[in-house]
Amino acid sequence: MNIGVIGVNHNVAPIEIREKVSFTDIQKIEAINYLLDKEIEEIIILSTCNRSEIYIQSKILKTK
Repeated sequence: MNIGVIGVNHNVAPIEIREKVSFTDIQKIEAINYLLDKEIEEIIILSTCNRSEIYIQSKILKTK
């Protein structure tokens, strides 16, 4: 099992950046469907006014 996380928060990014990576409910659904099509098995998207994070879990490890 491989777990990954990517995110930004108020400690590392100014509001201008956080606004660009925030998710609406529809965008969360679209992102989840896109990632599920890419062999990601589980996804959590957390998006608040101060942070946005994407957690994923996959059995497949892809490297370049």
